[in-house]
Amino acid sequence: MLFVIQLTFTLLCLLYASYTDLKTREVSNTVWKLMLATAPFFAVYTFYHHDGFLLYVLSLVVTIILSYLMFVYNLIGGADTKALICISAVLTTVPFFALSVLVCAVVLALSVPIGLFVTNVRNLGWYETYASRRLVLIGYKPHVVPKFSRLLFDPKTGAFSKQGFDVVDKAEDVWVTPEIPFMVFITTGFVVCLVFLKSSL
Repeated sequence: MLFVIQLTFTLLCLLYASYTDLKTREVSNTVWKLMLATAPFFAVYTFYHHDGFLLYVLSLVVTIILSYLMFVYNLIGGADTKALICISAVLTTVPFFALSVLVCAVVLALSVPIGLFVTNVRNLGWYETYASRRLVLIGYKPHVVPKFSRLLFDPKTGAFSKQGFDVVDKAEDVWVTPEIPFMVFITTGFVVCLVFLKSSL
């Protein structure tokens, strides 16, 4: 019963975090404070009623260190770091679950370049896709520039991204790259890990 409560509570927090991150590109610290506030209760209960408490502590320490290092090296954002730590803190009976979520999130994030490539081939054709091969895995040509996107090339201003991509065929082309919050992949990875966990029980 405790495990179901932990999973449900964590999933709801992650869903809310993903929603606000998609909508405003910010996640309130209230979400993480709420999760951390419940963690001591789950930890104490686990200490008295379940085995493997030391493994839980080890898992939490490893997750904190790894998440912090990834944040320092700009591999993930601050909210993503807090999410992984909170997942590890709350799920006291499933050690290293947060790291499994991280691995799954990274794998899911790799689907974005594949999706962009398929979209560009469908919209541009093989010839133009090849001609713009330095852009097709990281961007696409939108009809209207989305609110949350980073401009790769704007022919009207002659501006390029910091990466310096400069392969375009038509003067009117504008390339943008979608900025999908990693929080979405963390939440999706959490659900995927839950499915695999359930199937293994």
